[in-house]
Amino acid sequence: MPAHMTPKLRLRQLSDSKSALNGGEVLRKVSEVYRMVGRLAFETDLRRCGFRTVQNGTMYVVFCNHEYLRLIV
Repeated sequence: MPAHMTPKLRLRQLSDSKSALNGGEVLRKVSEVYRMVGRLAFETDLRRCGFRTVQNGTMYVVFCNHEYLRLIV
C-alpha cells in the first residue's frame, strides 16, 4: 500500500466512486480488501453506508444502493 494511502482513505475511495454515487455496483478483490483495510473494517463501513455485499470466489460485489436482492439461480 502506498505510504499516503490509509485504510480510511481506501474505504472512502469505494463510497466516493462514480458507480457508488450513482447507486451501481463496485467490485473489489477479497485479497485486496484484506490487505488494504481488513475484512472487519470493510464490513463495518459497508453497514454504515447501508450497502450490501456478496462474495463470489475471489471477488466482492458491493451493491451501492438499498434495492432488494434476489438470487435467481
